[in-house]
Amino acid sequence: MNFSGHSRGLAEKVASPFPISAESWTDGCLGGSLFLHVRAQNAGVIVSKTDGHLQFETFELSPLNAVVMSARGRIIRVFPASARSVPLATTTRHDFQVAIAQTLALMSHQRVAGLQPRVRKASEMVDEDRDTTHPGMITEFFEGFLAAVGSHVEVSSLSKNTREDVLWDNAKSPWRRSPLWLLLRVSLQLKCQRLGGSYADGHRLYKKIWLSAYLTSSSWPHKPGLRTDLLHAMNAKLSRRLHKMDEEIEPVMLASIEKVVKECMSVASRR
Repeated sequence: MNFSGHSRGLAEKVASPFPISAESWTDGCLGGSLFLHVRAQNAGVIVSKTDGHLQFETFELSPLNAVVMSARGRIIRVFPASARSVPLATTTRHDFQVAIAQTLALMSHQRVAGLQPRVRKASEMVDEDRDTTHPGMITEFFEGFLAAVGSHVEVSSLSKNTREDVLWDNAKSPWRRSPLWLLLRVSLQLKCQRLGGSYADGHRLYKKIWLSAYLTSSSWPHKPGLRTDLLHAMNAKLSRRLHKMDEEIEPVMLASIEKVVKECMSVASRR
């Protein structure tokens, strides 16, 4: 099968920022995953290396406005929607890499007709730009392309109670939670769950990573120009993360948390 496309130059430019070579995937020198936000299609793609294969997992990011506004409390969602496995012998081919990069690059910024919800305005049916896009170009079309060169694979999934908001008052477009932030959290939690061997161990690792991430940026209490409300929000977020830790925390980490919390309170009290 010939995977080459017309926009070869564009595809190679898109792929070049990722320091991953075909040899790295093949010889096992590089593991890990790539988390890709396909913005225009409202979809996330996780690319991971397994034994002799590359695994592509896809899922929707932001649900429809109607789903969010009709829900009571959080929305129970399952990630990923589906997964495909492609042999490394195929993924290391240059034409395959160009086709994948070209497809994802184009889908990241170009919308497709027929995937946007429609409403009636002035006696005509038009696209509702204020709603979210159906991710079919990724979860169906892209998955179908991978099915031609790979196979469906069962992977461990994640059931997540997500908070979703559609805030809309005298504005052109509603405010909703960041889909990129959801992609990052879901991808990291899936990775931790699989590394931990069980849901409990993976979830514990996930919580520790986020707590460590907040501590890594421990200089933010002294950041010039940081508003007091943001300082309070960050302090509350750190305290909430600490409260979620249902097991004993290492003394070094606990001491670091106490130091940051005290610094936040000290800076806020001087204002």
